[in-house]
Amino acid sequence: MKNLQKKIYLFGIAAICVFLFISCFSDNTKQEFPKEAKDCADYVLQNYMTPESYVIEKFKDHDAVILGEYHRIKHDPLLVQKLIPLLYENGIYTVAIEFALYEDQPLIDALVTASEYDEKLAQKINLNAFLSIGLGGYHEYCDIFKAAWKLNASLPPDSKKMRILGINDVLDWSLQKTEADRNNPEIRKKIFRNFSEKNWADRVKTEVLDRGEKVLCYCGMHHAFSKYRQPIADVKTGKFIRFVDLRFGNALYEKIKDKVFTISLHCPWVSVQGYDASYVLPVDGVIDYAMALLPKENRHFGVDTASSPFGLLTSQTSYYKYGYEPFMLKDFCDGYICQGPFTEYEGVTPIKDFINEDNIEYAKEHLGYPFNQHSINQMNEGNASDAQIKRHHLKSVIEAVKDLYK
Repeated sequence: MKNLQKKIYLFGIAAICVFLFISCFSDNTKQEFPKEAKDCADYVLQNYMTPESYVIEKFKDHDAVILGEYHRIKHDPLLVQKLIPLLYENGIYTVAIEFALYEDQPLIDALVTASEYDEKLAQKINLNAFLSIGLGGYHEYCDIFKAAWKLNASLPPDSKKMRILGINDVLDWSLQKTEADRNNPEIRKKIFRNFSEKNWADRVKTEVLDRGEKVLCYCGMHHAFSKYRQPIADVKTGKFIRFVDLRFGNALYEKIKDKVFTISLHCPWVSVQGYDASYVLPVDGVIDYAMALLPKENRHFGVDTASSPFGLLTSQTSYYKYGYEPFMLKDFCDGYICQGPFTEYEGVTPIKDFINEDNIEYAKEHLGYPFNQHSINQMNEGNASDAQIKRHHLKSVIEAVKDLYK
């Protein structure tokens, strides 16, 4: 009798476990997906292209392809590194980057064509960019130079070489000497006196396009806008005010029109509540829903926006809608690349001792107040903290999608 009761008890426990498992599974499969997400997922499966193949394919009809990123996401500069030999194979010999100064072009040319790779010179070039634009000191960006050098080192001596073109301007932050200077418009004007994204476009045109060649441009997404104009709005009233002056992509579009093609790399978007609010999912999360519907092996892809359901996606939660009635993704960019869900994103890798005893005084000479008061450890720790994207920059979007990929 006791054995029978024990068997009945164990059977009951097993039945409950099965019921709970089925219930949990059913809850997950009942996840509501917008029709637009299903349409986008179907389109990806029917027209699948890897990010690398997609970028190369765009050069068939365009002279300049711009990759726009959200800074410090590890797989974005890694994608550029992977593209370098593929670009060369397809007759594209220049990658123009925001993350190096045009003033340092002789150093860059020497670095990527040298018989031996000079890591110290690479970091010097990277340091100069960091001191001017505030982004540097990470292996993945610095190693873009190394990828070009590695390719060039494998080529016959007399062959054309791959070039990395620094397009950014020098900002003189040493003029910011006090706390009051940080909000002084006259001081700011002097700091930015040589800065213009039109300069970037001029350099790309002069150094590459006027020579009958093509170019991959790599920069922050806000610089990458070509046909889309970045808005300025009063977020308290929800009123559009005006469009930002020309960004790099806009200036390049003025020069070569539809021969430029802007691709957005999947990243968080600025909230409709403004730049100080938590970031939101692009196009109200539809692309993230679409990725959740795709097999894992198809979550890295590139698509056009003008001729696909992606282009018709709208957004009510993002700042980018201001000035557009209605806003559509095809207005924002020409192409879109996903490299997996936000839950898999990683930050870039800080270079150990990027600021050190050998360059600290040089750094302080070029930095403005209060950063020129920081110690070596404070500078390196601050840069490392900026790479912790999951803890701050991506926190809100990871939270928003975490249940999609269970």
